[in-house]
Amino acid sequence: MNIKFSKKANGKLLLSGEYLVLNGAKALAFPLKLGQQITVNSCEDAVINWESTVKGNTWFAATFCLQKLTLKNTTDTAIATELLKILQVAFQLNPDFIKDYKNGFNINIEANYPLHWGLGSSSTLIFLIARWMEIDEFQLYSKISNGSGYDVACAAAESPLFYQLIDKKPVITHAEIGKAIKNHAVFAWLGKKQNSHKEVDNYIKTINPTTTQINRISELSKAMCNAATASELILIIKEHEQIISEILKRESIAQQNFPDFDGGIKSLGAWGGDFAMFVSEKTNIQLKEDLKTMGFDVMSSFDEIIAYDN
Repeated sequence: MNIKFSKKANGKLLLSGEYLVLNGAKALAFPLKLGQQITVNSCEDAVINWESTVKGNTWFAATFCLQKLTLKNTTDTAIATELLKILQVAFQLNPDFIKDYKNGFNINIEANYPLHWGLGSSSTLIFLIARWMEIDEFQLYSKISNGSGYDVACAAAESPLFYQLIDKKPVITHAEIGKAIKNHAVFAWLGKKQNSHKEVDNYIKTINPTTTQINRISELSKAMCNAATASELILIIKEHEQIISEILKRESIAQQNFPDFDGGIKSLGAWGGDFAMFVSEKTNIQLKEDLKTMGFDVMSSFDEIIAYDN
């Protein structure tokens, strides 16, 4: 039987909520044009031939024996071990998936951006495997990750969204972005990739925010989304950063690295990681020029990076 499957998944940015999403806070998140695509074809041998590429260049490959789902060979044992865990859980969730197939699979995962930027490379992988194997992506994610699942929601989203866990179940609603983010914000890569899993694990074990903090972050998420002016947005993100700073007992990125920046700076996702949002009274075009002089070379405005926004 010839098998053919292809699916795209969006990367993500978490604008608000951070770790408090795990406690029920409402978060604002963006699906991105940057992401990954899976392509599956059948092969004659009873194996899974896996190849991961970035813009056509292979950076990882592995072969798994299909029936026992064990690793046969690979270019990177650590990555292959993590991938094997995801596949094993996926096959447990749908054990009938391969019973009608005597042959195996050739699988390619293609990313259209450098994976060291972060942006949800792990969550898009989980989403794509789930869609290929016809299982619920949130169910697979919950068995693999300790995160909230907002990044999985972004993988299939067609516009910015609010994400909230109510009774531990995801509630996803559309977010209509205001003029401030569209016209006065620039998203810049900070030059390093944060280990979100370790950050979240540490938060779960050591941090317990108050109900007042959780509710206020939810209010700020909505305010951030709706902000019409740069001055309004700057005040919102400064308050948001202050609350998270107090909860984590860590300085914000602005305090640590950009104390003289004329505007507001918002960490995106795990603190100290991948990307940040810079906001200024200037237009995003002018702000990009300022950030260039500060040494940034990976920058995007809202309309350049967000997927499918209308």
